[in-house]
Amino acid sequence: MACPQFLTDLENSGLLHCYGKAGRQQENILSDYKKNNIETLVTDRPPCKSAYAHNRTVNENNIINITLLPDTPAADINNNRIGELFTLCVLNAQSLNNKAAQFIDYVVDCKADIVSLTETWFTSTESATRVLCTPNGYNLLDHPRSNRVGGEYYCQKLAAGELRSFEYSEWSVVNGSCRLHLIIVYRPPYSDAHPVTTSVFFSEFTNFLESITLSNDPLLITGDFNIHVDCTDNLDSIKFLDLLESTGLKQHVRGATHCSGHTLDLIITKQTDNIITSIPRIDHLFSDHNAVLCNLESNAVPLTQKHISFRKLKSVNIEALKEEISSSDLCKNPPSKLIDLVSCYNNTLMTALNHQAPLISKTITTRPAVPWYNDEIKCAKRLRRKAGRKWRRTKLPTDFLAFKTAKNHTTFLMNQARQNFYRQFISENIQDQKKLFRATKGLFRHDSDLAFPHYNDSNALSNDLGQFFAQKIINIRSELDTASTYEQAVFSDMPSVSLNSDQIYQEFFPMSDDDTERLITLSNKKSSSLDPIPTKLVVECLDVLLPVITKMINLSLESGIFPCVWKEADVQPRLKKQGLEVIFENLRPISNLPYVSKLVERTVCNQSHNHLSLHHLYPGNQSAYREFHSTETALLRVKNDILMNMNRQHVTLVVLLDLSAAFDTVDHVLLLQRLQLKFGLSGTVLKWFTSYLSQRTQRVTVGDVSSEKFNVDCGVPQGSCLGPLLFVLYVSELLELIERHLPDAHAYADDTQLYISFRADSRIDQETAVRTVEMCIDDIKRWILANRLKLNEGKTEVILIGRGNNSKKSTSTIFVLAAMLLLVLRTPRTSAAGLTRR
Repeated sequence: MACPQFLTDLENSGLLHCYGKAGRQQENILSDYKKNNIETLVTDRPPCKSAYAHNRTVNENNIINITLLPDTPAADINNNRIGELFTLCVLNAQSLNNKAAQFIDYVVDCKADIVSLTETWFTSTESATRVLCTPNGYNLLDHPRSNRVGGEYYCQKLAAGELRSFEYSEWSVVNGSCRLHLIIVYRPPYSDAHPVTTSVFFSEFTNFLESITLSNDPLLITGDFNIHVDCTDNLDSIKFLDLLESTGLKQHVRGATHCSGHTLDLIITKQTDNIITSIPRIDHLFSDHNAVLCNLESNAVPLTQKHISFRKLKSVNIEALKEEISSSDLCKNPPSKLIDLVSCYNNTLMTALNHQAPLISKTITTRPAVPWYNDEIKCAKRLRRKAGRKWRRTKLPTDFLAFKTAKNHTTFLMNQARQNFYRQFISENIQDQKKLFRATKGLFRHDSDLAFPHYNDSNALSNDLGQFFAQKIINIRSELDTASTYEQAVFSDMPSVSLNSDQIYQEFFPMSDDDTERLITLSNKKSSSLDPIPTKLVVECLDVLLPVITKMINLSLESGIFPCVWKEADVQPRLKKQGLEVIFENLRPISNLPYVSKLVERTVCNQSHNHLSLHHLYPGNQSAYREFHSTETALLRVKNDILMNMNRQHVTLVVLLDLSAAFDTVDHVLLLQRLQLKFGLSGTVLKWFTSYLSQRTQRVTVGDVSSEKFNVDCGVPQGSCLGPLLFVLYVSELLELIERHLPDAHAYADDTQLYISFRADSRIDQETAVRTVEMCIDDIKRWILANRLKLNEGKTEVILIGRGNNSKKSTSTIFVLAAMLLLVLRTPRTSAAGLTRR
């Protein structure tokens, strides 16, 4: 109720306007309202009239416990798009290969939660183009055509296929508690390249609908059907709409979606599903098709929020940090024992870092963004929209030409801005190769963050991952331990190595401060979560910390002890190959280790390398993990041998062997025996390696959450410099075994190539070569079992290489023999104990 004075104030300020009946003045209405003010009455509530009111009591069975939602800050509500509806975009792209900048800008602009694309013209080999067309915050999932360009994309794939008249892909979309059965369809128009009539399409599409309309989930069919459903007198249109109605479906798009003025891009749902909240709207003319937007009966996908912890390292006062470290017991009175010194180092640096740069926790929201967007593009887009509205209103050819000109100019500006952005970035960081590498990896690879859709609890995820990695090795070792009992005795005839006194390696050389400084300068400055302080600050405070680091290294070398705190690995799961499904089986554990421990490892690795090189103890045909040896040298050696065989009119039979989880199953006892007997390690050196390999642990980190610790009783760490060297020494006997049978073989880490050449026109040479390789592989399989390794039969390949004229001379016999050889490789081997290897 408003008081008269309040109404007068509103009237005087011009904010109040009164409109009455015809013939009556406004002033009279207002004056009458002021005079005839209604009096407000305040009374007590009357008593209940029910005669049974006084007998009522509380029935506790009717009480419901209400769970209150946690308070959400206002900023989070705004950032998470609460109240917005789920937005679907349907678009025929007519090739995305040259529209990456335009597509990314449009998706970010329209805030689509899911995009249904047809005619992307992607092929299975265009991985870079796919990444360039994926905006930040989105994932690209597609189904390329098998024999020509094109495809559709998004979500968890259920099925995909190509019929004579149309292509389709099925996806299951899950957004919270809402599920959606999404089907993307593309029907090519009739042409010489696709001479399929609409009658074939109606027949195939009818059968297709019979199978999908039985789904219990809400159904949404989108795509380009190339049928003019807007033409009421078109026979194909009438037949298509009758088909939809007879199957209980409804088409929602109204208006032209093609520049020719017809409706080709459709959105179809069940008549009983109310998932479309409003009529789909025709949006931007992206190609010769308009994008179609509609809202679904579901909340919009919330923006990704991350809880991060960080320190403001740039604001650290280096001089104050040095002063605090130099005045501590670490520098003034350092412990004499290694374990105590390492503990003092970690505690002192962590305390100093907390004083200078305390840990800050914050929640951030990740939004899709276009980094090269500028004001010129913004202005051009405004003019493009204006020209588009005018053309849609007038339908004049001149206005359409003006719109196309504005559209092409905007696309040109976007492509130019994107190129200039990355060109400037490269020119500014031309001397920083690491930064350029990280930027390139970000451009052509998806985000390294792994999304596990079935996990909401990060603690459970990290622990399950840690248990999976540990149990995987336990299962493999359990099989290998049983199978290798018999095989161990088979290789008792392997020749022993006799070493002279000069080849015995008993003690490490101590490090000077200059040696340590040189080591740090050449080393990778990567930090680990296990480090007490970022490596960057260690380098900046090196004049204070250098004597302490040198002392820790020398104490470890002198005592033959590798402290347990250095044996804990922080494991980061990474996909074995980009594009694989994010499941545990497709992940590889990468170990991150403390920085000082890696300096000690590098010292031991360098000194051990000098010993092995000086006495020529390295395996000759192994190209991994040492200077002047690489994948290039391995490929060069194998290619050169094959070309030389071709010059002799020979063909080459190549067998590619691969080991499964090779680094993780190395037996520590066998490794230490091999280091002592074959490579001359003894005394303090052997004691150090024994300490290094024993009592190792690891924990898996996903995001900011780490799992519990898991014991590592076998294997060598892949994230260290010493682990690969130890693996090469462990499998050195394998190449010696191969040399018993074959003159040519080469290896890079756990990948081994066996090859033998022979005359293609000689049946005897063919059979002899295959029989020789078969005997060699049989011994290899036995040696692998004896050394508790596992052959990866799935990645083992047999290749026959030769000139064309030699291939014509050869009969089918060699191919049959090669197939039999591959069968031998993949045949389970039964040991005397009766265990069948798989």
